[in-house]
Amino acid sequence: MVFMKVNRIKCPQSLIAPLIQIVIDETRKSCKKQPTACGFNPSDNAYEPLKLMQTVMAKTNEVCLRYLDNSMLCSLPPPGQPHNITSVCAAKNKRRRMEDRHVVVPDLNTMFNLQEASPSSYYAIFDGHAGHDAAAYSSAHLHQFLAESKHFVANPEQALIDAFCKTDALFIDKCNVERFNSGTTAVCALLRPKEKTLYIAWVGDSQALLVNQGRVLQCVNPHKPCRSDERERIEKEGGYVCYWGTWRVNGQLAVSRAIGDAEYKPYVIAVPDIREIPLDGGEDFLILACDGLWDYLSEDDAARTVYEMVCSNPDKTDLISERLVQLSKERGSADNISVIVVFLREPSKIAAEAHWANRNASPITMDTSLDNANNPFANSNGADTNIMGQKTDGLLLNLAENFKHNGSDLSPSGDFYHNSEKSNGKRLASEFDDDDDLGPETDVDAVDDVLSPSIAAAKALADGLVNNNPDGSFNPFVEKHEVEKAALEIDLDLQKQQSSEFDGQRSPREETPTPPADAGEFPFK
Repeated sequence: MVFMKVNRIKCPQSLIAPLIQIVIDETRKSCKKQPTACGFNPSDNAYEPLKLMQTVMAKTNEVCLRYLDNSMLCSLPPPGQPHNITSVCAAKNKRRRMEDRHVVVPDLNTMFNLQEASPSSYYAIFDGHAGHDAAAYSSAHLHQFLAESKHFVANPEQALIDAFCKTDALFIDKCNVERFNSGTTAVCALLRPKEKTLYIAWVGDSQALLVNQGRVLQCVNPHKPCRSDERERIEKEGGYVCYWGTWRVNGQLAVSRAIGDAEYKPYVIAVPDIREIPLDGGEDFLILACDGLWDYLSEDDAARTVYEMVCSNPDKTDLISERLVQLSKERGSADNISVIVVFLREPSKIAAEAHWANRNASPITMDTSLDNANNPFANSNGADTNIMGQKTDGLLLNLAENFKHNGSDLSPSGDFYHNSEKSNGKRLASEFDDDDDLGPETDVDAVDDVLSPSIAAAKALADGLVNNNPDGSFNPFVEKHEVEKAALEIDLDLQKQQSSEFDGQRSPREETPTPPADAGEFPFK
């Protein structure tokens, strides 16, 4: 909460961690000195959330005003190593509510007073569904649980697993009390520059892209019900996966792992997949984003856009994430969009050394395989190509025979993969009609937001008849179209049966309250 506050008032990055530490220390002292005034209720042996929040916000404003005095800044510890430049943008887009959250913590160690750990930076995207509660809770607590894990210093991978699972467990407890139904995907990056290591942890379909001198690595294999291993796990737990616009858990949820989603436990779990990536110093930037971006913008285009804007003006990095969001919107994205671009080298150096960037070259399709553990950019056939389709002296992922897009293998693999699909089953803006009701805003990952297969088939058949019979002489009821007609009738019956089953399984969605406004804004000057 404090972190989001100081970020919102544009506090300098080098001051965020020490100021938060001061706010935490002084709030603890206030709670010990005057517990009742801070919201402590002796009968419940707990703090009232609203009063405690007001105490914290008041203390945050007090500390920020205090350090507007330059003479007070001298009392703060000197800044450590330079922080990585970041470009962040979040857009509600055409949705009625913003259910995404994002977090950027340049100095995790100072914020939590970690003396022994290697310097660490933390970046995360949370894409909520069925409300903002899960995303808001995760963005406020996951990095805290990560830093508090006993494994944080020596075993960051286990610390990430602990943090995800603890966040999920505590939020589920909250759901049981407050009847929340929401869930969230998550993709988190833990950067340890001294150890030259990047850790990516994720649940769901938000993704991370690492770019090394024009060579691209998709770090995430999204958790979707269409993955054979995820399907087997779900069925082993007693759930099922069926196709309803896209592959769905119990016919509803389009992601197979998430934080929250209490009604889908134990089928939808929060145990993250983690990838440890060694860094060689040539990495230019990292892009984290939700599916609102990746469903409409390819990895090639995202990387190329960043390079073009850096080369055009390396001092205007704040506009880069905005441009990525704008491109996605221009290509039809209506979902919430959140993007974080983390520069792993100085943008000016990237611009100066990007002589290989020929914008007129043809782009290539990139492999997103996760198999090159020792060197993630290693090309198995020895040929090196950058995103402009040029030969380079470095390393690159090889183009796989089975084309993969956004971390999901779209090549045929038995009967289960016979349907081609977009991530999360979302439609392009040009499909069917433009003004239909997309269903409950909070169910963007659930069945409500998907065009009925029967209606889609009927629309496709109608379009075909019109397009192939401009003069009206063709009779659509001739024998060769009886098969399509019968198929649609059968599909309609199946839809009614499935809809009846879904209605029996699902509990009514509740509208979630809007979070309270902050107690005041005190921007740094």
